[in-house]
Amino acid sequence: MKYLIFLVFLTSASIIDAQNLRPQSIYASYFGETVTHPGLRVGVNYQLKDWSKTKLMKSGTEKVIQNNIDLSPSFGFFITRIIKQDFSYYLNWFIQERM
Repeated sequence: MKYLIFLVFLTSASIIDAQNLRPQSIYASYFGETVTHPGLRVGVNYQLKDWSKTKLMKSGTEKVIQNNIDLSPSFGFFITRIIKQDFSYYLNWFIQERM
């Protein structure tokens, strides 16, 4: 069963040409609430589809309309300090995907 699932993923990745998907940009940013909850966020941007249309205006000029679909997965974390008990630090992490 494990081999069947592996073959399905392997063939689907080659059929949809997933290996040619290259990140358009990589970013890292500060994620937190001032200095009390410091954190970090890291992600990449992939451009899935890009197309453009040319529209003829009434004045005779052409207007180019460009559209694209981007996928931006990211991973981040921030630290929370609990003062009430024993000055413990808690690490909170998240995974986010935007399209």
